Amino acid sequence: MSNIQSDRYKQNVVKEYKKFYTTIDQNVDFDNVKEFAGKKHAIILAPAIELRHYINILQAKKAFSELKYDSIDIISPEHSEIQPSTTTMNSSIINQYSAKTKSIENALYNIQKNSSYNDLFTLYVTGHGNKKNTLKGSGVIRLKDTIISSEDLNIEVKRILPENYKIIIADQCYGFNFMYDFIDSQKTIGISASTIDSKSVEETFPEEFFSALIKTGNIKTAFYHAYKNDINVGLDNHDPRFVEINENGEKIVVPIISGGEPKWPSDFEKISKEYDENEYETYKATEYAKKYHEKRMDIDTELSREISKEIFGESDKICDEKILTKQAAQLKSISDSQFRKATKEYQKHMM
Repeated sequence: MSNIQSDRYKQNVVKEYKKFYTTIDQNVDFDNVKEFAGKKHAIILAPAIELRHYINILQAKKAFSELKYDSIDIISPEHSEIQPSTTTMNSSIINQYSAKTKSIENALYNIQKNSSYNDLFTLYVTGHGNKKNTLKGSGVIRLKDTIISSEDLNIEVKRILPENYKIIIADQCYGFNFMYDFIDSQKTIGISASTIDSKSVEETFPEEFFSALIKTGNIKTAFYHAYKNDINVGLDNHDPRFVEINENGEKIVVPIISGGEPKWPSDFEKISKEYDENEYETYKATEYAKKYHEKRMDIDTELSREISKEIFGESDKICDEKILTKQAAQLKSISDSQFRKATKEYQKHMM
């Protein structure tokens, strides 16, 4: 066998090997990040940011570190004039790069060098974003030396990490437009802080999303929590979206809006049920605590009246009102601790 034939044979074997194992790996539950069996790598891409966006970077870094990511690459303007630096946090290796095109390429190659084809790659984008003035309307972000579109970045990611599982989280304006281009197989899922052609100007989504991700370790659960929070607090310009390829090879956007109401696919049904049940338990605990307070206030007010009458007599209304005012102020100052106590008592009672 010639060298050329030998090389072709090896290439075909590798191709069939990857094809075989990729088919098996399609059933991997990689949205459960905490329990993911392979290595985990993340890039936090924050090229054009304000002070408020640094909080998003810190929240993402903390979440990925708590979930034992093997490496976290941060690309931001803070390090634009210095050489890349490396630190560690909760055993995660954290690399910091300047906000340049070459930094993205270097970070991707660094991940390629330290991972296999079935490891997990997570991209979190925060800061300022825009969209291309085209019919497709792909998202773009501005780096220190150029503007890069989601199409171009996706080409780079697929070229360097073609077989990895991928989670794309777009937290910038027009994040849906940016994230949508990446979702082209069952090994990739995407999340955006807003829906198509929409801006994202609040910081509630990353705060709720990453705190829930640390607590649950599950991407879908964290998304559902952040979605419900944004809807509950009434952010008109926010409508987070989750995108994946279903078992039929169709790209679906979650939640599905039908008749003005969100509809959730089967893989979200259990998540939504658990979340809604927890919300109801929290509501009941809150209502119980409120009633507890009202009862305590009534009892304490009656006691203070009795004490004032004993000391000053029923005719001394001025002194009576003064001591009642003082008692009310004292009760108000400890209301928070009473609330916590009442909530604990309720939860203990329910268990």
